Amino acid sequence: MDSGGMSSRAIDSMKKRMRREDARREETPRKETPREETPREKQAGAAHPRAAADLEGLLRHPALWRAGRLDAGVETVPSGYDLLDHHLGGGWPRAGLAELLIPTAGVGELRLLLPLLRTLCREQARWVAWVDPPFVPYAPALEAAGVDVGRMLLIHGRDHGEALWALERASRSGNCSLALAWLDERHLGAADTRRLQVAAHRGGTLTTLFRPDTAAATASMAALRLRLRRAAAESSLTVDVLKRRGGWPVEGLTMSLGAPVTPADVQAGLERWRRRQPPLQPALEPGLHERRHGSFGARPEPSPDAPPVWRVH
Repeated sequence: MDSGGMSSRAIDSMKKRMRREDARREETPRKETPREETPREKQAGAAHPRAAADLEGLLRHPALWRAGRLDAGVETVPSGYDLLDHHLGGGWPRAGLAELLIPTAGVGELRLLLPLLRTLCREQARWVAWVDPPFVPYAPALEAAGVDVGRMLLIHGRDHGEALWALERASRSGNCSLALAWLDERHLGAADTRRLQVAAHRGGTLTTLFRPDTAAATASMAALRLRLRRAAAESSLTVDVLKRRGGWPVEGLTMSLGAPVTPADVQAGLERWRRRQPPLQPALEPGLHERRHGSFGARPEPSPDAPPVWRVH
């Protein structure tokens, strides 16, 4: 018995009882009285479903691009090649700036665009502008490929500045469904591509620049950049997607361009063309007629009888 009148056994028993009671209290969940929401919290909770719906609608807006997926909000035109359509989210964009990077002219870049030319000429009553092409487009070959040459518009500027100005105006005007351009690479900068991108969107025009493949190392505001090169198989083309909206680069897409236009097809197209209208100045691949001399990117000298700014056929 200790001085307090309690034995050590009684003290140990009391301690054990106290520990058991503490353990039970810890195991029993506390009952908390729910706190009443403030008026501000009640208002925020009521607005949450509407805010979520507004956010979802904003995320589906065609002008908003979300990284990690191909932009389904962009209107496209089928390219005529299923593999390319798959990687471009449906085909060529109907509006915007695209670039085709090529090692040299004539690798098949125009044959790649022939289905697009046929579709646009059939669906729309707008022009297809050719700005400073390195070769004169051969109208009978285009006619044989099913392209309406009556919608072709050829523009030749006296220098890079005039060609760039004409391309921007054609892209912005709304009168061209497609604008194809071969500009002077030595004077073409990122700011120029930005202006062309804005003008093409405003005019609903697919503006396409043909540039040397070395331009892949330079900055560009184009929404689509494709590098083209000849494939091992005959009449085939290998395409590298260097830039596209909502997707990573893809390399090594090989596509068959189909059988080339034969001389008989060209002759038949020539006869149809002669019956339809007065002769146009010759026009494109296959059967290209070279009018430029020197290295890729050099500008052709204007014809002595050309008008002051450009010559339109």
